[in-house]
Amino acid sequence: MGATADHIVETSASLGLDLALPLAVRSHYRRAIEDGHGGDNWTRVIDGIRDPR
Repeated sequence: MGATADHIVETSASLGLDLALPLAVRSHYRRAIEDGHGGDNWTRVIDGIRDPR
């Protein structure tokens, strides 16, 4: 989950693309990982969306 998001951000940056969406998605993935859900399905990001800190 996190490695894919990092790759997309890095590739988008190298191509000069707008990073707003990739950075937002990566932040949700990172929060899910920090909350202990790194091994779960990517849909666990909804927990962070439902309960913003």
